[in-house]
Amino acid sequence: MKSIGELAFSHCSSIQTVTLPDTIEHIGTAFVGCESLRSINLPQSLTKIDARAFANCISLQSIEIPSGVTVIQGGTFSTCRNLKSVTLHDNITSIEVGAFESCQSLESIIIPGKVTVIREGTFAYCESLKSVTLPEGLTHIEDQAFYTCRALKTVNLPSTLQSIGELVFADCFSLNPIVLPQSLTTIGKRAFNGCHSATELVIPSNLTSIGSTAFGGWLELKALTLSANMGIIGASMFQSAKALEQV
Repeated sequence: MKSIGELAFSHCSSIQTVTLPDTIEHIGTAFVGCESLRSINLPQSLTKIDARAFANCISLQSIEIPSGVTVIQGGTFSTCRNLKSVTLHDNITSIEVGAFESCQSLESIIIPGKVTVIREGTFAYCESLKSVTLPEGLTHIEDQAFYTCRALKTVNLPSTLQSIGELVFADCFSLNPIVLPQSLTTIGKRAFNGCHSATELVIPSNLTSIGSTAFGGWLELKALTLSANMGIIGASMFQSAKALEQV
């Protein structure tokens, strides 16, 4: 057996464990909505997992992506609410839109070094996510990538990062510190809105485009360093920074 087709076991709500043979190369949207599925082995023979293959597998607790899979398709593990552990190997080149959206138990993630873009909504609503490790070589983080990751405390923004989209870290209440790299040129609207815990911000010299309310709601912000290259301080950019003492 080499392939499991679309919807093959979808919404089989009593399946708890799946053991796949080491001949499987392709999994279609096969297990979507298997609400009792707790564990599945992904064999090393596997090279492709279709979009939303395991979406809404709300009991799935851990997953290890085999080395032959290089792309995590859109929504593959979305709404796997009990998924706590994800192992991504170094051969992965792309993690697509919403791949891990609403994985509410996921606590940490290490993004492989070949990934250059974090796609829209990839980890949005991962409310237990505390730590994210981003690779050098990453250039763009798209809209809402980490939206409402309320437990997120640490994320390293690499020296290669050029743009951060809209609402990327919005409502990441616990995020502190936030260090913007010198490579950064663009920050979208409300990108860091509601990051209540951040106390200090330095705007890098190459950052020339900042969307409105990008840093709104920083209730604990005390020190702000602006760049001479900023042409405009946009609408509501630092709104509600009630603790701000120094600019």
